[in-house]
Amino acid sequence: MYKQNKGSTEKPKTVSYFNQFPSNFLKPYGKGDSLADEDTISRQTNPISCKWFLRPRAGMSEFAETVTENLNLLKDENLTLIKTSKFAPITENIQTMLDSLSRLNTKNKKPSTKEDVKTVMSFLYNDEQQLDQSVNKMFTVGAAMYTTAIQYMVARSLLSQPAKLAEKLVLENQNVKNSRETKM
Repeated sequence: MYKQNKGSTEKPKTVSYFNQFPSNFLKPYGKGDSLADEDTISRQTNPISCKWFLRPRAGMSEFAETVTENLNLLKDENLTLIKTSKFAPITENIQTMLDSLSRLNTKNKKPSTKEDVKTVMSFLYNDEQQLDQSVNKMFTVGAAMYTTAIQYMVARSLLSQPAKLAEKLVLENQNVKNSRETKM
């Protein structure tokens, strides 16, 4: 992660993979929430957590990759956990933007144009209330699925390996004890 000294006027150079903004909006436990409002999103995104500020082309490319790959996954007929037909109206509504967006993914070999950037940015700027409502529902369901899955996976991993768990607990207990002795 890029570290910046307090009081430093130096600007961050890039955003660390694990410091990116999506983690600002996912709860580590509890009920999955709906998507934050625009003011909250604006407050929680900055040059340290969002490439759109320092490297807008990289930010747009990551947006393109994420949206196109995940919508393709959600439309996959072999996906049995959710109804893929629910995503058809969303992708139909944004198909023009998706075509341009796919060319803005720098991992894609198709050349992008200024018109592609203009199409995507115009689409994002326009007020698409129906799409915004669908995205909010996707976020709520996705957050609930993510939180449930990660909590289950961690609990299962810890409890299915009791020897490793006990070893970590002993080490942590020793570290706490050593820390207390150092402070005395």
